[in-house]
Amino acid sequence: MTERPIGICPLCGLEKTIHESHFIPNALYPDAIELEYATPASSGTGGPQAKKHLLCGDCEHLFNRNGESEVLWHIAPKTQKKFPLHDLLKQSSPREITPAYLRFSGKDIGVKMDHFAYFALSLVWRGAITSWPMPDGNYTTPIRLGNYQEPIRRFLAGETPLPPDIFVIVCVCIDQESQSVWYEPAPVQGVPYTAFGFLMRGVYFRVHLGSDTPKDIQNRNCAGPFKAIHAIHFERDTLETHARLKETQRRARSTSSVPLAIT
Repeated sequence: MTERPIGICPLCGLEKTIHESHFIPNALYPDAIELEYATPASSGTGGPQAKKHLLCGDCEHLFNRNGESEVLWHIAPKTQKKFPLHDLLKQSSPREITPAYLRFSGKDIGVKMDHFAYFALSLVWRGAITSWPMPDGNYTTPIRLGNYQEPIRRFLAGETPLPPDIFVIVCVCIDQESQSVWYEPAPVQGVPYTAFGFLMRGVYFRVHLGSDTPKDIQNRNCAGPFKAIHAIHFERDTLETHARLKETQRRARSTSSVPLAIT
């Protein structure tokens, strides 16, 4: 067994034994399903998990307790072949119906949406502080959180509450295509505000940074009073993103990769 290194944990800032951390939580790699993955530098199916020595054991436990355990139970851990969160929404009544989405309240259906917000921010933060090895040997390019990187770290470490100008949107994808894919966190394109989106096996997360985020989006915040969660059909977006990633890979073969811009 390889001895764990000693180093400074980037979350708590203390010198401790550093554990092997996963970019995408281990439970999201099902035993019997080959998930598709895509980044601006690589894409494929299956392969080794994206992991590296990063956090101390206490901070790994913090991530699990405050976000991952709740989220993974609802999405689809490797011990299940179904999508519990999707099944739950199918049995529930939405508070709002629009042509683009159905909006539910986490309070109505017994889902701890604050844990989803924590999980989303932990993925975005992990995607910002380091590059991660992908199954084909390429590495992700860290995203840029700017002045929000430290406030997000302090929130994740339990030092401060969630900053009031950070909003997390959670959408459950009802199409099969989106339920077998994951994309790394990347900037959202074509919008006049700062946001990062990523897809995790049938759940699309979007993190918005800044008070200039439109009020409609602020009101759909999963960590807000309503504890919003949405059901959407995301197949077209998933296929378009995959096609755009392929084009980005083609253009980047002779240069360094850049983060994907997600619509």
